[in-house]
Amino acid sequence: MDTALLWLLATMGFTGTLHCAAMCGPLALLAGGSPKDRGASVLLYLMGKASSYVLLGAIAGALGEVVIRSTPLGLGGRFVAIAGGAVLLMVALHSFGVIRHSHAGLGWLARISAGLAALAAEGGLGGKLLLGTANGFLPCPMTYSFLAIAAASGSPLVGAIAMGILAVTTALPLALIAFAGGSIARLRVFRLPQLSGAVMLLIAALTLYHGFTGTPPCCR
Repeated sequence: MDTALLWLLATMGFTGTLHCAAMCGPLALLAGGSPKDRGASVLLYLMGKASSYVLLGAIAGALGEVVIRSTPLGLGGRFVAIAGGAVLLMVALHSFGVIRHSHAGLGWLARISAGLAALAAEGGLGGKLLLGTANGFLPCPMTYSFLAIAAASGSPLVGAIAMGILAVTTALPLALIAFAGGSIARLRVFRLPQLSGAVMLLIAALTLYHGFTGTPPCCR
């Protein structure tokens, strides 16, 4: 993977911490468990979440590879790049508030969250691992953006690395929430969502440029 892309992904992941804290913070609090075993509980939760991310990244990269190799004249590579860039662009615009999503019909997500809460409460340390694993599969704009990059790479390995970066960069705010509750709110002064959106716009532009021109991709 290109070093510049690694830095961009790390920046995008770090600047998405507030979003991650808002979306997954309640589950991180559940993962904290009792003070006696909080360290092990949080570690298992984060390991489960990271494993799901890496698996999803590898699958996205593999699917991108299939599309790229199964189409002639490099059209598959262009299609994957344009599709990935479009997803990144939409998520970036969402981070700026240009695109807003509706909360209608998301009752199923509330039911899933309730089930995860019960799992965390009754499953012991194993429950914390399963909680993190399930958390990694929940719908999330940040996850979509990294999966778009993973698919555009056309490589299972690069896809897994990309999602691994997301797991690592978002682990700190979730751990802070699990141990210190609202401490992460202090990061609001840095306007991190806007910074994350700006980095997404940059990667989206590079990915779309590759898709429309057929130049070497930025995501490999």
